[in-house]
Amino acid sequence: LNVPLHKSFKGESIFKKGKNFTITENAGSRNSDLMRKDLYFTITTDRYKLMTFLKEKKLFVYNFFDLKKDPREINNLYAKKNEDKYKKIINQLLIKLFSERKKIFKFREINSLNECLVD
Repeated sequence: LNVPLHKSFKGESIFKKGKNFTITENAGSRNSDLMRKDLYFTITTDRYKLMTFLKEKKLFVYNFFDLKKDPREINNLYAKKNEDKYKKIINQLLIKLFSERKKIFKFREINSLNECLVD
């Protein structure tokens, strides 16, 4: 459309400065009640995306995509979570998520990934 971009749009990769993942979180609409609302977390690397939600004291995984093979995120690989090639990757992503958002989990009195993860 030839619409010039605003100078604040830099278009830089989130992975450019050495970080190999990003985490986004969402508490839905209205207030972000960290204690009572379901919290949605997505951890994304340059290759994979894992989508989870924390309901009370339980963490559920519902989507897992290989962004290189499936950039449109059509094929949810979480059904194959027990296959060796995916099991290790999913576990690594969950460990990163728990480590990076430890304060939120502690706020809900969750001290380890194993105590909250629902298979």
